[in-house]
Amino acid sequence: MDFSGATFAEPPMAVEFEAGLTALGEGDHPRAATLLRAAAEAGHPAAAFHYGSLCHEAGETDEGEQWWRFGADLGDPQAMHNLGVVHRRRGDDATAEQWFRRLADTGDTTAMCLVAECRLDAGDQAGAEHWWSLAAEGGDVDAVFNLGVGHRSRGESDTAEQWFRAAAEAGHSGAMENIGMIHHDRGERVAASLWWRHAAEAGGRSAARRLEELEAEPVDSDGPGPVESGDVAKAAGLERGARAEELGDLAEAEREYRWVADTGYPPGMRALGNLLRDHGDETEAREWFRLAAEAGDTKAMFNLGVALHGDGDTEAAEAWFRRAAEAGDTAAMFNLGHVLLNGHDDRQAALAWWRRAAEDRDPHVLHGIGLLLLHQDHITEAVLWFREAASLGSADSMYHLGLLATGDDDSETAAAWYLRAYEAGRGDAANNLAAVLHRDDEFEAAEEWYGKALEHDPHDSRPMHNLGELYRGRGRTIEAAIWWRKAAELGNTGSARALAALERDRAADSG
Repeated sequence: MDFSGATFAEPPMAVEFEAGLTALGEGDHPRAATLLRAAAEAGHPAAAFHYGSLCHEAGETDEGEQWWRFGADLGDPQAMHNLGVVHRRRGDDATAEQWFRRLADTGDTTAMCLVAECRLDAGDQAGAEHWWSLAAEGGDVDAVFNLGVGHRSRGESDTAEQWFRAAAEAGHSGAMENIGMIHHDRGERVAASLWWRHAAEAGGRSAARRLEELEAEPVDSDGPGPVESGDVAKAAGLERGARAEELGDLAEAEREYRWVADTGYPPGMRALGNLLRDHGDETEAREWFRLAAEAGDTKAMFNLGVALHGDGDTEAAEAWFRRAAEAGDTAAMFNLGHVLLNGHDDRQAALAWWRRAAEDRDPHVLHGIGLLLLHQDHITEAVLWFREAASLGSADSMYHLGLLATGDDDSETAAAWYLRAYEAGRGDAANNLAAVLHRDDEFEAAEEWYGKALEHDPHDSRPMHNLGELYRGRGRTIEAAIWWRKAAELGNTGSARALAALERDRAADSG
């Protein structure tokens, strides 16, 4: 078959082509072949592809490829793709890559990824990453994931994590699993478990296996070791002091603690410092904390950091928090994160320390991580941390999950989270729950929950304003005016404007 010298403008025989596709869809292959061949011979690119596919399926592979080549030369992308695939299956990667490149030049991101695979198989990692980068710019999630894999293979875990996070936000389960692996390598077991659970829920089978293995791993204990033989008497003195303190005999408690502290026993120094601090002697307490901290007591390092931070000496506080954090104190890790965030605006360092602090599964810490991620627009991971904190009773996380669901127009989920937050002690969630019900035209339920919000805080102008909106919408303008007036008196400018508009409408009606 000779296709030389053929030039075409707009695809001809469009009617025959559409009829051929219809016949193909109906299973009438002989009629489809007749119509598609006629359109292909007249220069219809897509017809050439489909007729070539019919030939290929009938075992006439050489003729099928001739028609694909004809269609590809006319610009049909599917024909280019198929030619690349058949050559790659034969091991002719050079020819396959030529066809994939022609298709990639049209902006096809799948073809860009196929060129990347050819480059990778040829040992050209840089070339592969070039094409994955182009595909990633075009929105191809697999390309984004593959860039992460490349960086991780070179030990560039921070850069890899950025790529994996971008892919994970788009729902890529493999990226989620790899983020979990990075956290696990850092010793951040809680973060790893959240990502692996998320990946497993997204269909990642190996992530489910990793999660099972993680749960079976032994956890290092940071509890106190055995008391040295020479410290038995000191430990006994601490126990006597603690018992006296529990009974309210502060003088006896101080006598016991001071005796132990004077021996140079760090836990005794810290116990005395705690007692003095709790009863107003901050100056001497700080000195005992310093002595214990310098002797290596991590809890004293933390206490000294808190005292110095309270005095405004954030630089010294940061130094002691860091020493305690590096020694494994999770409370110090959390406080160090706060100092880095608020004092240096170093969100990444703060987040790294908070993830380590999360090993204690303190819901306050988990919620803080969620908030920081939310402020960085890492919504997917923020939700993971909020859910984990919520499962441990964090009303604040429940509330924020409600806010996120509200932003997604998911009224049912938002209402459920606001209700849980209210029941867990977050009283202002009542106003949010009422607003969701209000938007869904559940007026009686909304009115009830606005009332609950005011029971929680009688001076909160938001439910007052919202009640005004509810009553105005139902034609109860007198009640609307009452609530807007109350809210306006508390400084709610929206209520003041609504009240003024209502009064203008009344004046106009009366005139």
